[in-house]
Amino acid sequence: MGEGDRQSVAKFTAGWLEETDTHKALLDAAYFLMNEGVLTDVRFNYVYAYDKPKSQRANGAAYVLNIPSAHMAIKRKAIYCYNTWAPDRNLYALGYHSVPDKMESAHEDPREFVFTIPSKYTPGPIRH
Repeated sequence: MGEGDRQSVAKFTAGWLEETDTHKALLDAAYFLMNEGVLTDVRFNYVYAYDKPKSQRANGAAYVLNIPSAHMAIKRKAIYCYNTWAPDRNLYALGYHSVPDKMESAHEDPREFVFTIPSKYTPGPIRH
């Protein structure tokens, strides 16, 4: 495979579904890079799905990734990074400071919710 044959894969938070300016800015960057052909496989995880009742979390998702129980330890270790206060390692426990309930729900749910960018997506500020 030549240098130009590589496919760029990126996963982002689903900023158009969230009311978070930083997540929306990341989505806008992904949107522009996707349109320029820099990213060819772009997927979005909707972390705010964990605020919903378990039966409604997959609503609107392109697909649901079911995580085998043998792999849940990996997901939980990733979540623990958001609960770790270790400034010397650039870990500041931000997730658990700002959204502890969401982090706990994600810790217990063996699924991830993957969305695709809407065809009528508009970059720019969040419109309330």
